[in-house]
Amino acid sequence: MIHLERLQAGLGSAIEAIVSDATVAWSPSQLPREQARRHLVTLQRLSGGHMTDDPTPRTTPVPTSATITVTGNPANARAVQVLATGARWRVIVPAATSNADLRDAIQAALSALGKSLDATLTPAGADAIVLTPANPAALHGITVRGSALLSDTTSLAKVTQGWESSRVQVSCSSADRTTAGGAHALAQTIRGALRRPSVTRLLDEYGIGLWDVGQVIDHARKSGSAWESHATLDLHVVQLSLDAELVPAAQSVAASVNADPQTIEIEVSP
Repeated sequence: MIHLERLQAGLGSAIEAIVSDATVAWSPSQLPREQARRHLVTLQRLSGGHMTDDPTPRTTPVPTSATITVTGNPANARAVQVLATGARWRVIVPAATSNADLRDAIQAALSALGKSLDATLTPAGADAIVLTPANPAALHGITVRGSALLSDTTSLAKVTQGWESSRVQVSCSSADRTTAGGAHALAQTIRGALRRPSVTRLLDEYGIGLWDVGQVIDHARKSGSAWESHATLDLHVVQLSLDAELVPAAQSVAASVNADPQTIEIEVSP
């Protein structure tokens, strides 16, 4: 299982950070031409579902519930980082922010559109959040750093973990037909910036990795009346894939031996 919403939100955020003067949308899009900026970048997942690494299930503990409790002095600025299911959430609050405010900021981050956990988040008291996963893999690998503590209840599960790859096409259109300012230049800018540390860190927060970035292809002859130039490039991206199935609890055995050595009583309960 992968999070397609994280793929869309993460790649979209990365492209927007690179070309701030372009409108970025996923295809198919119903965006009217008049609402687009001078440049338009559309993203489309052409293929996916290719598992890499060893997909053999491994029996390992997984959290069946977890509680995040904020700590630290509200008089100081505080930071909290949560890692789970291959993604990362970071919350920084200024000084004079109460524990309840920090707790609410963490909950908002974990519920953010395109980057939410598959879990129900319930406030507890003034400084804690109880996380109840929607499926056994929802809180896999959860850790908390900074001004917060994590406590969890775990059960055994058969976890299949690997990396699932997808091919995503980046399609650039521009109202500029020139080589220096049109779609080809826009695509080259995106291609050159995707390996920058700031961009890879942003993708990493969504649990996205880049395996390969293709060459830019100019499609000048395919440009329609609405756009003067058009170019594309393909990306080979990977995401952590997780699937888990809880292992049924073993039966418990209660045994007692009477004084009579010939009598042994054993009671088995589920």
